[in-house]
Amino acid sequence: MILSLFKHYKLPLVAGIALLLAVITMCSKKPDVAKVPLNPPPTSPYQSAISGVGLVEPKSELIEVGTDVAGIVRQVLVSVGQTVSAGTPLVGLDPREVDAKLNSAQASLKVASIQAQQAGYQFDLVWNLPDKRAISKDEFARRQFEAQAAKARVAELQAQIAELNTTRERLLIRAPITGDILDVQCRPGEAVGGSSGTPLIRMGDTSELHIRVEIDETLSDDFSESSPAVAIIRGNSKSYPLTFVRIEKYVKPKVNLVTGGQRVDTRVMQVIYRLPVSPKPPVLVGQQVDVFIDRKPQP
Repeated sequence: MILSLFKHYKLPLVAGIALLLAVITMCSKKPDVAKVPLNPPPTSPYQSAISGVGLVEPKSELIEVGTDVAGIVRQVLVSVGQTVSAGTPLVGLDPREVDAKLNSAQASLKVASIQAQQAGYQFDLVWNLPDKRAISKDEFARRQFEAQAAKARVAELQAQIAELNTTRERLLIRAPITGDILDVQCRPGEAVGGSSGTPLIRMGDTSELHIRVEIDETLSDDFSESSPAVAIIRGNSKSYPLTFVRIEKYVKPKVNLVTGGQRVDTRVMQVIYRLPVSPKPPVLVGQQVDVFIDRKPQP
């Protein structure tokens, strides 16, 4: 009889058990706790402000040191965080191939110099003859041209040696300015240069830090160079006053579409501000910050 009842009420029993389990699960579930952000979102200190995303960069802008001489890295002479002076060696490429060509050219120059002396001596013999009729015009011209060709060969090899010395000097990549090493992108044994275009070293003058702010071109009329501005570091609610430096004269397409709803054809005006030197904000080159600029009052 029980089996008969089970067969007739199988589906209602399964549905009832499932409903009971669902009720038990819902009752035992803990209520959702509202998530509070660790740091509140940045807010403008001005009643009406122009907001933008700023990128921290060195005073000298970011310099990507590279080379168009293809070679193998032999030495990396600096490390990240090191301060270097202009002209300090940064990276040394393998000079063995250039040295071999240089030795060969120097040996050829010695032979060419001897040949030039010999050709010059042979020409001087006919040039100093009391009577030029003692030698044919063809022989005179031949010795003259041989002496000139020997001198030209010496000059050619001297230019070749100068070129090789220049190439060897370029194998030792030096710092273009006085600044800090921010990034090292090469290791001993790696092939660099040529058409890769990859920078070996990133450096810059970080005695002062600047912020490059992108402002939508539609807000250019609301911007004033004399308007106060502040930067707020993400994750840090403290604001830092900014000092206006310059406006870039070229309006360019926006690259960092960090705000929702922005079109890909948005063009922006780039404004450069200077961060305070003391106290120095806890930011690094390449870091993004939120910038608020007091909007210029409209008539």
